[in-house]
Amino acid sequence: MSIRIILISILVLWTYLLAAQSGLNSPVTLNLTHEKVKVVFGEIFSYAAVNDEARMSLKVDNLALKNVLPILEKELQVSILVKQKYLIVKTQQVIKKNDIIIDGNIYGQNSGEPIFNASVYVVKEKLVANTNNQGYFMLKVPSHAKQIKVEIAKKNYIDTSFVVVVSKHQPLVIKLNKYSRTLISPVDTLTRNELPVLASNTHEIRIVEIKPPTFNDRFWEKQKEKNIELNNITDTLFNGLSISLLPGISTNKLLSYQTKNNVAINIIGGHSKGTGGLELAGVYNYNSANVDGLQIAGVSNMTYGNVNGTQVSGVMNAVKGNFIGVQTAGVVNYNDSLMSGVQIAGVYQRAESMKGVQVAGLLNKAKW
Repeated sequence: MSIRIILISILVLWTYLLAAQSGLNSPVTLNLTHEKVKVVFGEIFSYAAVNDEARMSLKVDNLALKNVLPILEKELQVSILVKQKYLIVKTQQVIKKNDIIIDGNIYGQNSGEPIFNASVYVVKEKLVANTNNQGYFMLKVPSHAKQIKVEIAKKNYIDTSFVVVVSKHQPLVIKLNKYSRTLISPVDTLTRNELPVLASNTHEIRIVEIKPPTFNDRFWEKQKEKNIELNNITDTLFNGLSISLLPGISTNKLLSYQTKNNVAINIIGGHSKGTGGLELAGVYNYNSANVDGLQIAGVSNMTYGNVNGTQVSGVMNAVKGNFIGVQTAGVVNYNDSLMSGVQIAGVYQRAESMKGVQVAGLLNKAKW
């Protein structure tokens, strides 16, 4: 999302037809003329709607829902993403006269199938777009850019980049190669029932404990589901100063998830790949990688990677990786990995291991 673009509407749709992907094959029969969008949507699924007073005509006969969605996208100039039980409908970007559009479709090199949720991005202009169900993407490039480097990333596919000369509308067809899977041993090809049994007198048998997901695990999995770029783009970008209202509405735009800042000021909240110096937020700071400096948030600091400096929050600090410095929270400090420094919490704190000092109003907990 560009800082200059505000989505007119975001519709989150819950429907029994999409309880599983097979719901997209449910037959749909419609015969509507000059009806409001909300009436058309209401014939297909239950939904919560915003700005749905526009009118449209639509006639289909016993057509699978998955084939109706592209018609709605084209007629209404929206993008419709399928996510488990949900359909997410977003208005497409408004195109200005001086903007140049680079768009196209991305397919698998061998399968020829459209690749859904591939991330297409331009580092210099801080642009990013994700492909829809048909593998389609669109980037709005300012006309002052003479040529741009377009990069494509998709989990389990080889990263691809190319240079486009910005002069006119250029629809593209792009094919991505998957990573080839190399077998590390003959055992890799065997099923569970075929695995050889090792004699206990010649081999040590170890039982590996499978730990249930922690609070941090669940939190970061949800972030990756909501923000596809976190799964796809592995690049780390660097910026001196970042100012944001919310993630995406910032000077780093949607590439804020891949940017490490020296100083970040988040009026409400921000999501970055790390902080070299100081990060301040009125409500929350989310960092999906290392944090080296000082974090202060009105409510919470959530960090996936290592933290070397100090975290201060009004309610909670939670760290997935190692922690060395000082944590202070009004209610909870929660760490999944090692910790070395000092923790101070108003109610409760937990650390995988502890070397320093813990102070809590109610409970301190450390594994060892």
